[in-house]
Amino acid sequence: MKKFKLCFDKNREMDWLNEMARQGWNLTKFGYGLYTFEPCTPGEYVYNCDLKDRAFSISPDYLSILESQNIQVIPSGGFWFLVRRKASDGPLQLYTDTESRLEQYRKIRRMFRATAIAELMILMFLTWDIAVMVPDNEPLIWTVMFLCTLLVGAAALTLMNAVYQTSREIAKIQGKNEESHKCGQWLVVGGMLCMGLSILLRDCVPETVSEMVAGFALGLELVGALNLVFRKLS
Repeated sequence: MKKFKLCFDKNREMDWLNEMARQGWNLTKFGYGLYTFEPCTPGEYVYNCDLKDRAFSISPDYLSILESQNIQVIPSGGFWFLVRRKASDGPLQLYTDTESRLEQYRKIRRMFRATAIAELMILMFLTWDIAVMVPDNEPLIWTVMFLCTLLVGAAALTLMNAVYQTSREIAKIQGKNEESHKCGQWLVVGGMLCMGLSILLRDCVPETVSEMVAGFALGLELVGALNLVFRKLS
């Protein structure tokens, strides 16, 4: 059985996988949102996950540590990797002390943050192209670029929310109040809305006006991206 699911919260992902195992479905392969399951004895395995310590691969030393604890690595693509162990061996916890748990979440936050910034850079390039560079007499190109912009914008906002949620988890582990700082996200949303307005105004106002609105939109998106980078760097 195959299931497609995008997870940006490791705790929810592990809850889901462990629930699938309790229902008799064992995860055998994972990559870029696609999970492959096979039937198993209900509750046979427990799962956990971590970031690969060599970008897209796991070092031999880390693999050796996992194998010494009877932990099996599930074939995984991307930055993540998933592991499982027989439930009879006890709970599966890769990080047990507070400091190591904090460091894991900080690494996850840095990964989400870097990916979100990359998406925002692509978003600004696409929105500027739509607002200023794409000719009015090329509806097909305009439509394709607009759809790409919507997809990239949705991805950027999702990743920024993942950064926010990870920061909340860090604050929870540290015993601090969970602060709600979504300034960067709202700036990017505002920039996207202004860019959409500049596109709609192209045929109604002088070109210089629509370009000014587009420039303002890019400024909002850039400030939002910088806010994401520099707020609470760790």
